[in-house]
Amino acid sequence: MRSAWLPVVAVGLLAQAGCAQNSATIRYSQETGRLWGIQTVALHANGTVTLVDAETGDHGPALTMLDHQRRAVQQVTLSAGDRCSLSDGHHVSLVYTLRGVRNGQALVRIHERTDTRAMGGITNDASRTVAIDAYTEQPKSE
Repeated sequence: MRSAWLPVVAVGLLAQAGCAQNSATIRYSQETGRLWGIQTVALHANGTVTLVDAETGDHGPALTMLDHQRRAVQQVTLSAGDRCSLSDGHHVSLVYTLRGVRNGQALVRIHERTDTRAMGGITNDASRTVAIDAYTEQPKSE
């Protein structure tokens, strides 16, 4: 079960990281080659990409993955042009749109919206396309 306070902590961290100017989750993806809140990215021979929602870890486990029909899911397989989102329901919304697969990488358009007004911040909208290799984050052992 996901903790109700984790999204608020995540938003606070985004605000501290300067999300209004720097789009923290986009910067994270550019620097690490990983998608915020995604445990696994799997590329398939038919050009589709499967994203698996992070249940643990430090980068987005408290966000809920929604398919294109806004149903909560644990994973989604996208074709070019398809999208899914991650959200805490209020402060953070990430939309991942698959642009295609090229040179063994998923081209994913990230649209990030954060609203930190309740914590003295502002709203921020930012978008960028990033190239992501296939990966699987291993859960941390406790």
